[in-house]
Amino acid sequence: MKLIAFIFVGIIVGASMGVGAVYLFILPNVVKPQVEELSQRLSDVESSMSTLAEVQARALDSLSRVEDSVKSISPLANRVSSIEESISRLDILSRRISVVENSTIFIESEIYEISDQLLSLQESLDYIYYSDIVGLQEDIASLEYNLTKLVSEVDKKVRGLVSDVDEIVITLEEDLAYKLLKKALAEQDGDVATQITDEIFDDLKSSSTVFVQWINLIGSENVKNFLGSYIDTQFPTFIWHDQYISKVNTHKYMTYVVTYFPITIDTGLPSIGEITIPRVSLIIVGTVNVAKKRVSSIGIEFLKI
Repeated sequence: MKLIAFIFVGIIVGASMGVGAVYLFILPNVVKPQVEELSQRLSDVESSMSTLAEVQARALDSLSRVEDSVKSISPLANRVSSIEESISRLDILSRRISVVENSTIFIESEIYEISDQLLSLQESLDYIYYSDIVGLQEDIASLEYNLTKLVSEVDKKVRGLVSDVDEIVITLEEDLAYKLLKKALAEQDGDVATQITDEIFDDLKSSSTVFVQWINLIGSENVKNFLGSYIDTQFPTFIWHDQYISKVNTHKYMTYVVTYFPITIDTGLPSIGEITIPRVSLIIVGTVNVAKKRVSSIGIEFLKI
């Protein structure tokens, strides 16, 4: 057994070193059958080892590929890890988004409620505004109407007052105009008396036969002088009455005064005797400027015997 073992070891070693054939050559007779068997076995082993080497080579190649795959998988694993982290973050973000969505829904609900309240408030404000504005417009319209009415009444009263004042002023000016004309007649220098004499002379000459006889006896000039002296003497005694007044323009008036007087003339002639005229109506007119207190254009307006 030891010999066989030694020989088998020698064969394996020899086979490993490429000298197995030497052992087979040296000991052909001793161990030939065994060697042949072992040789066959060694051949099988070599074949198996060759196959194993191929398998080992394929295994190494596969291992190398696996290593390459592992190397290529490592970044992918990192990416997967990163993706997992991102997915985790996305999950957190999703939860936050869900919270935000819930909050948004709540806020939208609140907004809708506030919108409804605002709409109701707007409607209330519109009603209040409309009612207040309408009331205010009615108050303004009433105030405008009352104010217009008041202004109209005040204007009417002012106009009435102005009219009253104007009437008072006119009345005062008319009264002054009468006084100024009467004063002018009282202070006249004989011109008005001459006009009166001429008017009476002409009237009597056309209406009185006695007066005509007197003219025929002493002449027209003497009768007129006699009549004029009488009028001059009586003129200051005439009482003048307000007759009529008309406003020409500002402060200027056409003023009329009237007087009544009798005429009694003693002709000194027995055949004629006295000539008596019971009543002479005389209206004198004059233009009076009350502002300047001046009387002009005095003349006879009417004379009737």
